[in-house]
Amino acid sequence: MSAAMIAPTTLQFLVDLAQNNNKEWFQAHKPAYEQAHANMSAFAREFLKLMQDHDRIVTERPGSNLYRIYNDLRFHKNKPIFNTRFAGGFNRVKPALRGGYYFHIEPGRSYVSCGFFGPSADDLKRIREDIAVNLEDWQAVLASPSVKILIKVNQSVIFVPWEGHQEILRSANLKNSISRLRANRARPSG
Repeated sequence: MSAAMIAPTTLQFLVDLAQNNNKEWFQAHKPAYEQAHANMSAFAREFLKLMQDHDRIVTERPGSNLYRIYNDLRFHKNKPIFNTRFAGGFNRVKPALRGGYYFHIEPGRSYVSCGFFGPSADDLKRIREDIAVNLEDWQAVLASPSVKILIKVNQSVIFVPWEGHQEILRSANLKNSISRLRANRARPSG
C-alpha cells in the first residue's frame, strides 16, 4: 500500500477507539495505535509533498505535523480522554504568506480546510479589503459545488454546501464592512 494512502486498519482503529475511549482499552491496543500513527505520519509527509506543488509550506517538522491523540482535560473535565480523529496542519512560509491548512481524518467526518485561525488585525483588514475589491471572484469560488461550509453547533461539526447558504456572506456585519471599504476607496485622498 502506498504511503500516501490511509490504511483501512487506521480508520478501523479510530472506529474502535470511539467505542472504547478509555485508558485500559487504549493501553491494550497501543500497538494498533502506533501502527495507525505511523501510517498517518507517512500520509502527512506525502500530503505535504503534494501541497508543496502549489504553495510554499514550512517544512521544519515534516512528519510531525500530526496533533496529539490525547485530549487536554485540564479545562474540560467531561471530554473523552482520546481524540477519535487524526489531524494535523501545515503553515505557509511567513512573513510573505500567511494562513495555513488543516486536515482532519475521522470515519464519516474527514475534511481538509484552509484559511486563517485568529488573524491579526492587519491580516483581517487585508482579507476584508480583498473581499471588497474582488467580491465576484470570492462569490465564484464559494459557488463551486466542492466548497462546503463548516458549522460548529454544540461540539458537533456539520458541513453544508455553500450553494443555498449565501446569506452568511451577506450578513449585516460583512455587508457593512464591504460598503465602508468601497466608500473609503472611492474617496479622493488628501
